[in-house]
Amino acid sequence: MPRTADSATREPLVAAAVRLMLTKGYVATTVDDVCASARLTKGAFFHYFEDKEALAQAADRAMHRRELVVDSLTHYRRYVEGLLTPPRRKRAA
Repeated sequence: MPRTADSATREPLVAAAVRLMLTKGYVATTVDDVCASARLTKGAFFHYFEDKEALAQAADRAMHRRELVVDSLTHYRRYVEGLLTPPRRKRAA
């Protein structure tokens, strides 16, 4: 049974899958591609994932978490910029 806990080995596999699936697509991305990109063995892959679909699900969750972080940072940046931007003065008529 594959492990589900995060580890220093699992995360590079997920990161590689995200990169490859975004550039090549799910169908064109192979387990061998992911392992080569992560510089890990197939044994390491199957230690953490039952199959490519399980990896794709983990990659999807990782992308969703990153999107939430980026959205939060974007909103925070806009808030801070609003605080730092001096108010506009009305022109005299």
